[in-house]
This record gives sequence, structure tokens and C-alpha cells, in this order.
Amino acid sequence: MNKKLSIAGLSVLIVAAATAASLEGFTVRYVPKEGQTIKYRTAIQIDFGGGQKFNAKILTEEKTSKIAANGDYTITQTELEKEINGKKDPTANAPSPKEITYHANGEVSNIGPTASPYAYRMSNLSAVIDPGKPVNVGDGWTRDFKANTQTGAVPYKAEYKVLGEEKVDGYDTIKLHSLIKENDGADSATNDRTLWLDKTDGTTVKSEYKWTHVTVPGSINPIDAVLTLTREK
Repeated sequence: MNKKLSIAGLSVLIVAAATAASLEGFTVRYVPKEGQTIKYRTAIQIDFGGGQKFNAKILTEEKTSKIAANGDYTITQTELEKEINGKKDPTANAPSPKEITYHANGEVSNIGPTASPYAYRMSNLSAVIDPGKPVNVGDGWTRDFKANTQTGAVPYKAEYKVLGEEKVDGYDTIKLHSLIKENDGADSATNDRTLWLDKTDGTTVKSEYKWTHVTVPGSINPIDAVLTLTREK
């Protein structure tokens, strides 16, 4: 009898522990490690309209180059390879590395003194903003951001929802959907994205973007684009 009770009691404890673990939820905040380097390969398809299309493949290295005492961190991005419409671009290594500093919650803080408003707008459209608490599958959160007269960034709203858990390329990930919309009248851009974040540190393992009405340098009209980003092993 005692044995049966002990087994029953153990079962209750296991169920209770599992329930507690599920209530604790996940964190989507990036946990930076200074010096950590990750490579990403991005495939881009852009429709300029009028039958003009553009395809590119880019290999980029991202290094966490600095972590401040308040949790802000700096990512140094270096372009390693570029292929445009099936042909390798010899200027792939020509641009200087770009440094982007983020607040601890993932909000873009600074891209350097020469960054254009376009650079800030694109970075804001790609940001993953930490909700400030653990989240579970089905949970969602939103954040509203005002225009920044110093950087030229326009106001935007970010919406996030945890879709589930998945194994991607050997990584245990949190599947997250984000919809980020600018609020700038006729020039507003949108990024509808699904991404998979490593459970251990919040780094991106995979991301699928759908850009709408995005203003880019060199293009007369806003463009639509589809991007797929995958982490290199």
C-alpha cells in the first residue's frame, strides 16, 4: 500500500513539475556573449515592378563586439560573400563593417554617425523586442515607438506572437511571428516575418521575411521583397 502511495505521489510531483515548467515559459531576449560570432546566409528576391526583378545571396558574419554594463550590446556585421542574379559580386568585402548597438530589450539604439534614416528604418523593421517577461505558446505582445528626429526613424508598431516550439537544423527553437508596421502615411513599410530563435540564447536560427512598400536607396518607388535567412553551421 505504501509503495502504491509513493508511486502515486511521485506521479503527482512529476505532473506538478511539468506544469510549473510550462508556466515559467520562454525568454525571447538575446543573451549576448562578447566575442560570439555567427554567420548567416540570406536569399533575397526583390520585385521592382514592370517586370524588373532582382535576386541576391549574401553571406554575413555577425560578431557581438561589445556588451555594456547596462546590458546594451553592439553587433558588428561584415559582408563576406555576395551573389547578384547568379553572379558573384567582387565588391562583397568592399563595405566597411557596420556596427549596430541595441538596448538590452532588442531595440535599436545606434548605427553610427553616418547612418542614414533608411538604415534605422530597416533595422527597426527587423527588431525583436523582448516583452520583459517569460512567454508561452500562444502569448503575444505589442510595442509602439515614436519617431526619432535625430536618426530620421519614423514611428512604428511591433506585434509578436509565440507560435510554438520546433527543432531546426539541430537547434531547439521558439517559433515566433512578428508584424512590424511603420506609421508614416503613404511611405509606410511593413515587415511580416516568421523566425526561429535558439532557446538557449535567443539568437536567430532561421527567419523568413515578407517586406512590403519598403524604400531603398537607388529605387524610385518603394519595393516589395521576400527574404530567407539561415544560420550557417
